[in-house]
Amino acid sequence: MKNGAEKTEELFKKYGDEILRTCMLILRNRALAEDAAMTVYEKAFSAFHGFRGEADEKTWLIRIAVNVCRNILKSSAYRTSAEGEIPDTVSERDEYSDAETKAAVSQALMSLHDIYREAAVLHLYNGFTLKEAAKLAGVSQSAMTFRVSKAKELLRKALEECYYDRP
Repeated sequence: MKNGAEKTEELFKKYGDEILRTCMLILRNRALAEDAAMTVYEKAFSAFHGFRGEADEKTWLIRIAVNVCRNILKSSAYRTSAEGEIPDTVSERDEYSDAETKAAVSQALMSLHDIYREAAVLHLYNGFTLKEAAKLAGVSQSAMTFRVSKAKELLRKALEECYYDRP
């Protein structure tokens, strides 16, 4: 049986990129996202002995990441840092084929209010069901359904310009 350090390292090799992208999409700042991902790793390592396996490992790590990002968003350090960066990458699972569209999608996502961006990241980007996303965000399923619906509406409006401007 693996010890906590080995298992935590294994989990981060498997899910580290998703954790970093999730933090980047929530925080909108690469340096803060990298710090947040390291904090997630530290918290997962120190809390691994308490992990009962009731949730999927990825879900457990994303939950830690969301909580770490929320704490950063509440901090005064976040309010004074540079906001509004566009992530360097969009998920490999994205169906968009050109760099211009990927940049437009990233920019639209970054422009969303925190609660809608978090809902979009959890449900649309990471693929959690509405029920799972609601649990991760600590809200009711109906609240998550509303947030995802509102995020889709706002993204649709923001992306209309991208598509109408094309030849």
